[in-house]
Amino acid sequence: MIRDALPADWQRRLVVIPIRDHLYSDNLRLAEVHEKVLAVTDEEDRVLLVGHRKDHSSDYLDLFPQWDFQDVP
Repeated sequence: MIRDALPADWQRRLVVIPIRDHLYSDNLRLAEVHEKVLAVTDEEDRVLLVGHRKDHSSDYLDLFPQWDFQDVP
């Protein structure tokens, strides 16, 4: 559904990676996200983190300052 909502040239570049929800462990979440992203990207690739800042439970979105962020209302 997400891929179909994008222009055709973007669809080929989109990679959706499922991540386990490590409750109460930002370190485990951070490590898993980095590992999975590094497995599908090269150093020069641009990474865009897409998320929604609804309340304090969205603080994990700030753990990735090295990537661009797109807030989705």
